[in-house]
Amino acid sequence: MDQNRRIIDKDLKIVYDRVILRFDQYGQYLGHLGREGLGGSPFPYVFSLDVREDGAIVVTCRTSSSWISYWYDSAGRPITTVMIRKDQLPGLEEGSVAVYGIRPDPVEWSLHIRLDVYSDKTDGSHPDPRLYTLNLNTLEYGNPIILPYVEGYEKQGIPDVPPEYLGTTVGGSHMLIALENPDSYRMILVDSDGRLIQNRRL
Repeated sequence: MDQNRRIIDKDLKIVYDRVILRFDQYGQYLGHLGREGLGGSPFPYVFSLDVREDGAIVVTCRTSSSWISYWYDSAGRPITTVMIRKDQLPGLEEGSVAVYGIRPDPVEWSLHIRLDVYSDKTDGSHPDPRLYTLNLNTLEYGNPIILPYVEGYEKQGIPDVPPEYLGTTVGGSHMLIALENPDSYRMILVDSDGRLIQNRRL
């Protein structure tokens, strides 16, 4: 947004300067979505925009100290806001963590959190990639899915890497992707228990 419309929270060290622009199927501008809903004030840095199966909208933002998910119904009316501070992340009891993505489930009342756990017992070169689910009814984390590494192309110096989380399907399967070699990616689909469903090259 323009400099004069930005909001700076010096205490929380957050800059609110993003909005979601809305258009109909013909490209006609319908106004913007902000924190309070249609026409609302700006968001902090927007990490992702998701539309759930029922048309509900979830805007997930990232700040220096937390992740914030703003939930709206299909008409853009606010439902709830979920904030996850760094000290509330799962896996901290085992070491440090790095979060790579937080996305809502398209059906269930939950958030999926893709992170790496760097155990205090290792040198940090091979983190433990996990996918956690936060139940928004109970505010409890379920047991994580331990994600598989994708074998890199050793001849060209591409190491084995943990996959990136793309999102969750309506059926509850999780979509993952990782660079396999300079010409292709490996796409993986696992079920809610972490069992492999599909493993394809893209």
